[in-house]
Amino acid sequence: MDQARPQAQNGDFKKDLPSKTAVYEHVQKYAKPCSWTAAWWLIQTMALWGVLNAAAFFCPNYWMATIVAGLMSLVRLRLFILYHDMGHNSFFGTDKLNQRVGYFIGSFVLGHSFSYWVRGHNYHHKNANNLDKKLFAQTAPWSIEQYQKAPRWQRMLYTTVYGWPFLITACPLYFIFLQFVVCTWAELLGILCTWSFAIWMGPVYLYCRAVSTVVAASLGIIFFHVQHTFDNPYRRHNHNWDYFETAMKGSSFFMVPGGSGTGRAASSTTTYTTSTRACRPTASPSVTTSA
Repeated sequence: MDQARPQAQNGDFKKDLPSKTAVYEHVQKYAKPCSWTAAWWLIQTMALWGVLNAAAFFCPNYWMATIVAGLMSLVRLRLFILYHDMGHNSFFGTDKLNQRVGYFIGSFVLGHSFSYWVRGHNYHHKNANNLDKKLFAQTAPWSIEQYQKAPRWQRMLYTTVYGWPFLITACPLYFIFLQFVVCTWAELLGILCTWSFAIWMGPVYLYCRAVSTVVAASLGIIFFHVQHTFDNPYRRHNHNWDYFETAMKGSSFFMVPGGSGTGRAASSTTTYTTSTRACRPTASPSVTTSA
């Protein structure tokens, strides 16, 4: 898998979009969280997390611990997905419950600052694909035009920072350690208690927690890249940028193999294959690559 390349910004996205009214009316049919269903999903996931934590404590060697750590990373990723929805106040039926459970999951399970996640992720949603905003969280934030106009040293820095080797190694570590800086005092206390507990439980258990944290963060970055990086995406400068258009054309969903789709990334209204080429400029504004 190659790294993310700069994205082309072409195409008339307005002509094939449904009206806002039609979209909002359709979405409203499903935008009704059920706290009981959400609680059941969370209980199942936390139960599995507890079983794997017990397995990590009783692991007889590091070979077995590596297998357990791999399974823990998958459960951590699922927990983060639920946690993500809590940050949008869309998991449980009340904002207060989303916030309280989100703080608990972040501080005492994931070792993550919920308040920082909410601020940063909401900024991403409010400004995604806006070429005049700082979009460090996107894995291919520059357009081809921006890349070609940048000085050589900036292009080299871009291909390094947003290259796959860096994205799935250094970025997860940076993201993990950043939590100790950006969190509130209450969150810091919870995060320190979480890692102190892991140290107290012994080196094998600490190994499982540390490895699962890094692997889950790396997987999260890969999924994030697949969602936001595909050929012919929506990219606009601030004066032409539209919130509704970027929501409909600036992100994608992944059609699971064996389901109604073909196992490829698709934009919200039109199918595109996932772009996984390197962050190098290309003469063609839209080159289709295999997922």
